[in-house]
Amino acid sequence: MGTSFHKDGSVIGSVFKIMFLVCLFGTTINTPGAIAQVLGVALLANLLITGVPIGGGTISEMLIITMMGFPVASLPILTMVATIIDPAATMLNVVGDTVSAMMVTRVIDGKHWLENKDKKTKVREKIEKVEV
Repeated sequence: MGTSFHKDGSVIGSVFKIMFLVCLFGTTINTPGAIAQVLGVALLANLLITGVPIGGGTISEMLIITMMGFPVASLPILTMVATIIDPAATMLNVVGDTVSAMMVTRVIDGKHWLENKDKKTKVREKIEKVEV
C-alpha cells in the first residue's frame, strides 16, 4: 500500500512509532480491530503530510498521538524516534521506488529490456552519426 504512495518506509516507520508508544505506556494491541486501527492511523498519518514540506513529520506524530489516545508529552519521544529511523525509512522509500520502476519497465518492455535498451542506444548513435 505504501509503494503506491511512494511512502512505504514512512508507513512502516509510523507503525514502528505507534508500537513504540504502545510498549512504552504498557498498553496492549491484541484485537483485530486494534491492529486495523494501528495500520489505518499509520496510513492516514502519511497520506496527510504529503503536501507539508517542513514540519510534516511533527504533524504526523501529533495525529498519531491524538488518534491513538496517548498524552501530548510523548511528542518529544516520537520526535527522537523519528530522527533515528528516518534514514532507514528514506532508504526504503528510494529502493521501493526503484524496484517499482524496474518492474513497470519489465512489464512494458519485456524480459530483456536492458539488452534492448543498449541496442536502441547504439542504433540512435549510428543514426546521429549519419545525420551529422
